Amino acid sequence: MVFLLAVLGSVKAVGVVVPAYFYPSGTGLSNWNTLAANANKIELTAILNPNSGPGTSADPIYKTAIAKVRAAGGKVIGYVPTGYGKNAIAAVKAQVNKYFSFYTLDGIFFDEMANGNSAAHVNYYKTLHQFVKAKSAKYEVINNPGLNLPEIYVSTPVADRFAVYENPQANYPAYRVTAWMGKYSTNRFIHIVYNATAAQLNHDVNVAIAKHAGSVYITNLKTPNPYAQLPSYWASEVTAVAAKGK
Repeated sequence: MVFLLAVLGSVKAVGVVVPAYFYPSGTGLSNWNTLAANANKIELTAILNPNSGPGTSADPIYKTAIAKVRAAGGKVIGYVPTGYGKNAIAAVKAQVNKYFSFYTLDGIFFDEMANGNSAAHVNYYKTLHQFVKAKSAKYEVINNPGLNLPEIYVSTPVADRFAVYENPQANYPAYRVTAWMGKYSTNRFIHIVYNATAAQLNHDVNVAIAKHAGSVYITNLKTPNPYAQLPSYWASEVTAVAAKGK
């Protein structure tokens, strides 16, 4: 724990990674505009998800929303499901290609990441990571196993960042950092916490930092769709994260 705290002491910034799974119309448009308005206040990455992937064609409404966030200093990356390593790699690559042909983005978010300790799974995600990086070394790859994973995925690496917690707030106190994580920067790890009350917000941001996360997303929304819109306390979340430095 002493080593972990020493690592944490050297990290000055906390970012927000937002599953922006809402269409830029009505409340969704207001939410995208809000993301753009806050992108210069915090380190912000929005995950674009038109249709559980890129969809079949470019949408000019999404293009406008993406451009606003990026112009304000935020990043936007495209959502691609991997079926826990079962989706054909050619099909996954095809979705990646569509994203970059449809939109100007900053990277890819590979969801449904397998986290078994097998060479096949490691090679699967390593191949996807290299595929994205071959397009541009500047593109970011975030993988989402939603829980802790074997170190080999981070050391290989198969992604730049990993969402190692994606669960309700009720489970958060029991979450434990794996010992090897202390060897890596907090910037490698993301916590996504849903069904959290406004009263729990500041505490959960502090817990994320204490549990070695460099980026967070906390929302009061719950399943079946905790990412239907921004949390009701979004402004407070921005303030809480900004207070930790950018």
